[in-house]
Amino acid sequence: MARLLRNRTIYRYGVCAWLLACCWLLFLPATASAHALLLRANPPLGAVLKDAPTQVRLWFSEDLNPAFTTAYVVDVNKYTTQSLNDASLHVDKGDAHVAADDAKEIDLSLQTHLPPAVYLVFYRAESSVDGHLQTDSFFFTIERPDGTVPAFTGSLPVPPVEADPSLSALEGSSAPATLFNVLITTLIEIALVFWLGAQLWSIFVFELTETENPQLRTLFQEIQQHFEQRLSLPLLWTLLLAHIGILVDQALVIVNGSAQSFSFSLLSGQLLHGQFGLYWMIREGILILALIVGYSLIDYKKIPLTILSVLRWINLLAGIGLLAAMTLSGHAAAVDNDLFLSSVLSDGLHILAAALWVGGMFYLAAIVLPVLNGRTLQERTWALLSTLPHYSPLAIVGVIIMATSGTSNASLRLPAWSELFTTTYGYILLCKIVLVGGLLLTSALHVFWLRPRLKKTYHLYADLATGTHTTPLFPDLFAALLPPLAFLEEQLQRQCSRLVRILRWEPLLGLAVLLCTALLNVFSGTLQPVDTSQVMTESARQLQVAGKKWEGQIATSDGLFTLLLTVSPDHQGPNEFTVRILRQPGTAQNTIKSMVISTTLPAMDMGTTTINLQPGEHATFSAIESFSMVGRWRVQVAIYTADNHIHTASILLPVP
Repeated sequence: MARLLRNRTIYRYGVCAWLLACCWLLFLPATASAHALLLRANPPLGAVLKDAPTQVRLWFSEDLNPAFTTAYVVDVNKYTTQSLNDASLHVDKGDAHVAADDAKEIDLSLQTHLPPAVYLVFYRAESSVDGHLQTDSFFFTIERPDGTVPAFTGSLPVPPVEADPSLSALEGSSAPATLFNVLITTLIEIALVFWLGAQLWSIFVFELTETENPQLRTLFQEIQQHFEQRLSLPLLWTLLLAHIGILVDQALVIVNGSAQSFSFSLLSGQLLHGQFGLYWMIREGILILALIVGYSLIDYKKIPLTILSVLRWINLLAGIGLLAAMTLSGHAAAVDNDLFLSSVLSDGLHILAAALWVGGMFYLAAIVLPVLNGRTLQERTWALLSTLPHYSPLAIVGVIIMATSGTSNASLRLPAWSELFTTTYGYILLCKIVLVGGLLLTSALHVFWLRPRLKKTYHLYADLATGTHTTPLFPDLFAALLPPLAFLEEQLQRQCSRLVRILRWEPLLGLAVLLCTALLNVFSGTLQPVDTSQVMTESARQLQVAGKKWEGQIATSDGLFTLLLTVSPDHQGPNEFTVRILRQPGTAQNTIKSMVISTTLPAMDMGTTTINLQPGEHATFSAIESFSMVGRWRVQVAIYTADNHIHTASILLPVP
């Protein structure tokens, strides 16, 4: 392997391969998934039933962890927070379970002969892929024998995170778990980026530099020993303990921040059920292996070169394996099978790009520069001028991948450009853009300005100091024109110090970029209003005032009703849905009792959102609902009439 790395042709092919990966990333299909989302249910969301059902079945977008997935049904008129924890008030039989033949399905039996009422189905679904929890509710109605529909006032209640009496959890707050998750995930990302960046330097920078300058081998061994003794083991222990913190954080969410999050049964249930637990154990196993290698590398200079090369590669492969295990147990893996490969590779490339660029800067500033500080000016300058050109191609590839994937993610999440200046997510994104711009500016400064000047000064100084400069035809005149050696040394010292100062402070910008990335994942929810039935964002209002909307006629599948559907402003984010009845049968049996709109994104598992339209003047019904992302959404209008029939009309609506 060492011989292959010394081959410059292989090195060029490697860089070209990375650039091709960047181009491939540009054409990745958009993916988005955060939790196990409810796709459909039987009875359907908002259904009005003539006969009482005997079972509730729920289908989700991801495989479920049966240990912490549950559902239960209560009468809306008896709903209280206490009724959720009191199994005697449930109208189900308490047998909610993940179906044996479908890991994405929950089945729940109901008591027989349920009376006419509005019933709330509460569910808690934990993804077996990434361990994240989704808790929500929907309703269905059993009508009276005379055909009238029981009503309820107010909005549907949202269940607390802990509502399963089988866990007997104390009431708590989930806010600490959210803050804890931000801290732990950010710590893991920074530690992994730094440690993996060091492994990439060890193989792809030092190996190639030694090929051209064998005299630097002793210096590089001293630098790597400094890393192994000072930072490698603390970083690996940080990753090991932080992954334990991730497991505890998942438990905190399940039990709403109570002390039972540390119980053995809860933690073991997360590990032994589902994909998340499997990949969590793989992560810890890889970190234990890396720790064993790390302890064996403490006496770096005493290890034979052949064994040393093998240990370096084991470390690099361990870092890539850890990155793969994290990706396969994260959001990227929670997608449809046809998008799985693209999603996982995209997420993995983004973190690897951060290791190439930001991790490399960390290693340069925290390890390489302190060791070089104890060397002479000429040795320090020569080492920098020899190694930095081999690091630059890796950094450039990292910049391209990070910029591409970051732009793609931002374009998916931002409803409008004005959200950059009106939401927390937008403010953080602006900060990240400024920081990345600062990184690019400083990198361009020392690549295209400082390093060429330093290289020119160094070669002139070295030639004069050793007397190896070329003697012209008029040596006396040439010697008079040359600057004094002391002046060149002072200039070399000043230029080298300026370059080192930039390289030392540059990683702080990279650290700030990683922090912004973590905060963007947390505050992406600020793009959605708290209550979409009453609130519209300022950008949506501006578009509505400008008259931008979608309007068209649709007919129900039975041909009895013709509707005029208006969606304003027909844009990602909050929209006002208005339905006006253009034609309907003039009989009492076809009197409209209620109207419901459901929105679904067929190309992606984003769940189904259902909302009741409120009646207005001139046979119109309206409500406000949000499109969570761009795409072709299926909008279905369901009309419930007095003759116990449901009349539906649907259309595919392009949402820009």
